[in-house]
Amino acid sequence: MSSQYYLNVEVTDRPGVLAAVATVFAEHDVSIRSMEQDGLGDEARLVFITHKAKERDMQGCLHDLRHLEVVDQVPLSTPPNSNNLKYLRTKRDKLGHHLHGVEDSGGVDQPGHGRRE
Repeated sequence: MSSQYYLNVEVTDRPGVLAAVATVFAEHDVSIRSMEQDGLGDEARLVFITHKAKERDMQGCLHDLRHLEVVDQVPLSTPPNSNNLKYLRTKRDKLGHHLHGVEDSGGVDQPGHGRRE
């Protein structure tokens, strides 16, 4: 099964962290569609939406992210879908998150993305 995924990664905010995180995505053949970084003092939150990825590849990516020294927390990931679109739109509209995988009505930007096939 393939889906898009939305996830937040809590990290130490220092040079090289984004490169280390992006390397883990690449090692598991998970392509990043969009990313935003929110600074939180000495910490940062990296917000990702992926292109379609196989579930096993994403699980491997999450496993390895949790073992990076610079990663503090990797919450459960979820693909944009009919159950979380309202929440994701609220994050975008009220908190200013740039969630390019979430359109204003009907679902995600491209047909089929965010839905299990």
